[in-house]
Amino acid sequence: QLEQVIKKRPEYASQKEIRIDSIKSQINQKLSTEKAYNLYFRIFQEYYTYRSDSAFFYIDLAMKQAKLIKNNYYTDQCVIHQALLLATTGYFSQALASLNNINRHELSDSLLFDYYSAYEWVYSVWSEYLNDNLYTPEYKKLEVIYTDSMLQVLPKSSAEYYYWKGEYLARTGKQEEAELAYQQALIGLPVNSRLYACVTCGIAFTYM
Repeated sequence: QLEQVIKKRPEYASQKEIRIDSIKSQINQKLSTEKAYNLYFRIFQEYYTYRSDSAFFYIDLAMKQAKLIKNNYYTDQCVIHQALLLATTGYFSQALASLNNINRHELSDSLLFDYYSAYEWVYSVWSEYLNDNLYTPEYKKLEVIYTDSMLQVLPKSSAEYYYWKGEYLARTGKQEEAELAYQQALIGLPVNSRLYACVTCGIAFTYM
């Protein structure tokens, strides 16, 4: 079954390219700066887990638009997501430095989840990369702390909440409870969504 899905990779890639092209086709010189920002950011999101060089290009374009309209919300949003991308591609210290430049007390409440999840992701992938006895234990503790922070700002009945609850429980050694949370998160999730992939990955690790 897995092999059959992997064989469809070109088909899935084609579908994504068509979706990206449909967003790009909306870009023109008559767009307002805010509209251009939203389109660039959407394109970045499409590229984020698909093609990193293109993702860097479009988050940079979005950042330029955010600065043109002097919109702090958009600027913070760009910094957070650029940090996620930097950590994903191995630039851990640069990602952390970017996040540390954000004034937490002036950050919009609607960006708190993304802000905490960026810190969680930086420490998560950095600890995996190092896998040592010096930094990894401390980074894993920070992973758990930021996961808990994310749970404080997520809607309690959302799939995202149950997924991160599963992550928190798994990271604190409660695998059976973690599986129950993951299974709750899975209810009604579209199979082709990124969250579905994250949840099923979490379930696989609890079984392991």
